[in-house]
Amino acid sequence: MIVYLLKYWSGNEYELLKKKYLQELSERKRLYNEVIELKGNIRVFCRCRPLNQVEITNGSNYVVEFDSSQDNELQIISSDSSKKQFKFDHVFGPEDNQGDLMFYFMYCYCRHPVKDYVCN
Repeated sequence: MIVYLLKYWSGNEYELLKKKYLQELSERKRLYNEVIELKGNIRVFCRCRPLNQVEITNGSNYVVEFDSSQDNELQIISSDSSKKQFKFDHVFGPEDNQGDLMFYFMYCYCRHPVKDYVCN
């Protein structure tokens, strides 16, 4: 039924629905993560480092692809050009530096102890 309806929607309506879907997906993920944090579950992060100077000199390429709309997924490109998808709680790309990681971890883990603290 949904596929049938998508055929007849204009490009603007489709883009609007896609935008709303991505917003709802992000909100659902945020709420889910909050529930998981309150339960004390283990979180798994991935950090992909940038190529170093030796790798750049040798003409190496990245074997990891990132989708900018998904901050928790990455794809590994195998030697036979096939792609394998992996999901994490958060993926840090090669452009993220150590400060970005520390800020994210401090935000995730330090906000709950002080979240309900009231100062007079």
